[in-house]
Amino acid sequence: MSRRILDGDVIYSRDGFIFYVFGYEHPPDRAIAFLKYIPKEYSDKLNLEYLKYEWVFKGRRYVRPASLYTASNYQRIIEFFENYHPDYVYDCHVNGRKLIAVPKDLIEEIYYPDEGLRKILGISSLPPIYRVAVELIELISRASGIGLENFGLHGSLLLGMESEKPDVDVAVYGWQNYRTVKQTLGELETKGYLKILYETPIDYRRRNKCIFRNYRAVFNAIRKPWEVHDIYGSVIRKSVKHVRFRTIVRNASESIFRPAIYIIQGYMPLDESSHIDKEDTPWLLVSMIGDYRDVIEEGSMIEVAGLLEREYLPDGRPYRTRVIVGSGLSDDEYISIVKE
Repeated sequence: MSRRILDGDVIYSRDGFIFYVFGYEHPPDRAIAFLKYIPKEYSDKLNLEYLKYEWVFKGRRYVRPASLYTASNYQRIIEFFENYHPDYVYDCHVNGRKLIAVPKDLIEEIYYPDEGLRKILGISSLPPIYRVAVELIELISRASGIGLENFGLHGSLLLGMESEKPDVDVAVYGWQNYRTVKQTLGELETKGYLKILYETPIDYRRRNKCIFRNYRAVFNAIRKPWEVHDIYGSVIRKSVKHVRFRTIVRNASESIFRPAIYIIQGYMPLDESSHIDKEDTPWLLVSMIGDYRDVIEEGSMIEVAGLLEREYLPDGRPYRTRVIVGSGLSDDEYISIVKE
């Protein structure tokens, strides 16, 4: 690989699978990822529900699971790979469970969102949706003062996939840039350039979707390389047990990225099995599920069901604990805001 892989980079494997890189911690010889597009000829080998749309890439038809983040779907995908392509399953000693991770020697191509955008800037003869994407990004860049090098294209546009219902998926690199872009979307709406889109209750909190030139556009954040602090193997994680509890969010600044990170304070168990020793009180809440990105304000009381983990440091210092939502081990993991 010529550059560091980041969350949201797209991997096309030599076996024709299309993966999206997940997060920022990866073994030296692999990329932890999730399977997003499946060659259609494999679809009957997985017990999954698929979206009704199909995609075409490199002359091959692809399908996509209707739900990407459920534990049951994740386990079915792991079982599929174990049966047919076991090289993609990684028994991760750092996280203590099996993960989907693409070996570097099975990577055919990597598609980077920022490079995908650069390739189409300045080209006049673009298909309509690409023209709209460029116009929208250039509009936001001018209005916000954020350079075009801080934007990228995600989704089917990055891959140039033929799709029946394409969206404009925009990547924004950098914590401050993403915050500024969301503010700019609101300002552009008041001026009539676009309309903020609310499709679900979560959208009223996140406000990262809009309609522009009759196309749906979604904005998500990616860390800049110097914002990546995680080093694979710097801690070893051990699962303790599943817990349900209430807590207060003290810091949500890292929640815009994937995984979403919230610093929490306090622990109120909600059932007998969730009682823990004082030294196991978690200070961090980490969501692997995209629905919980950037939706909880600081000071909010929340209810959490997730996997309690201990993080052991190599220098022998006392372990820290965190709770994972979206561990891939249970479908009964969630975050909800407690209404006062």
